[in-house]
Amino acid sequence: MKNIKYMAAALLILVFTHIVGAEEVKKIGKGRFGTNEMKLSAPVPSEKNISISSAENLSGKLVILATESNQATFSFIKMLKATSQSEAIEYAKVINVALEETSDGINILLQAPNPAPWSGTDNSGVINGELQIPIDSKIFIDAQYFDLNISGPFKVVENKSSFGRAEVENITELLYLATSNQDIIASNISGEINLTTSHADIKVTDVITSGQLASIVNENGGITGENLSGVFDIKNSFGRIRLSDLTLVSERSRILGSYSPINLRINSINNAGLTVRNTNEDIKIFVPKSLAAEFSLRVDNNGEIDVEGLEIKPMLVENSRLDFETGAGGQKIRMSIRGEGNISVRGN
Repeated sequence: MKNIKYMAAALLILVFTHIVGAEEVKKIGKGRFGTNEMKLSAPVPSEKNISISSAENLSGKLVILATESNQATFSFIKMLKATSQSEAIEYAKVINVALEETSDGINILLQAPNPAPWSGTDNSGVINGELQIPIDSKIFIDAQYFDLNISGPFKVVENKSSFGRAEVENITELLYLATSNQDIIASNISGEINLTTSHADIKVTDVITSGQLASIVNENGGITGENLSGVFDIKNSFGRIRLSDLTLVSERSRILGSYSPINLRINSINNAGLTVRNTNEDIKIFVPKSLAAEFSLRVDNNGEIDVEGLEIKPMLVENSRLDFETGAGGQKIRMSIRGEGNISVRGN
């Protein structure tokens, strides 16, 4: 009996250390209500695995920030679209936010019943939160309808399925983001990278992959990048591909487009190579005048190949194909177009 009493007392202490503040619901606009800010906190184990999961009928925005503390602190408000304050209060009651300690990290649960009381109506339940967690944490997210704003340094950010916008910076080992109809913005990223979206844009800056592969895939949206170094596998259809300050370090890099204008500005190719293929759109590439490489360029019958600003040694010249060397040759750059489209190579 004493053991049971001690366990109950310990559980009460744990609950009260996690929950700060009582819930109130106030009107903040026509048909819009919100709670006061509430806060959950707990210590983070040394493995620093942070898991966030949400019910499918919740949406909102999550801001995740790195801190020197070994605590996880989640501050949040519930935003409610309802026809009356009493209805908003009922919505707020069924939205539960929990922070659970595990053996290797923290679980944050954003919960609501299925179906939710606002299901099938124009009303909604929204959670807007800010999570502060230790630097070098590994973050795993399953929150389909949440926008993400994440600022590290963190080792891992993984969110494989989402309909929310993602803006992420300062990730050192692995970044995996998959969205639909929403932009992805990533900066100061290193390690393994996998970014996928459609009907939206992907923008990456200050990326170093070393020998690992960065996979970037889009459809019906643009891919833009600046200051990129490493190994890249980039695919797009019906959207522009524009990359600048590009340094390649492996023969595995390739850029594939379909109805996608491709514009590349290469700084250097270090014992590496590049394959570029497109369908029914142009390829334009800028390279250093001092580049030593072997070029193989092919277009269909109606296409043109144009080379300027480079001293070249032609190896094969045909109506739709041009092979040549610059400098001592060696590194291979292959570019081809199916259908309508021209290839332009410029030395700068």
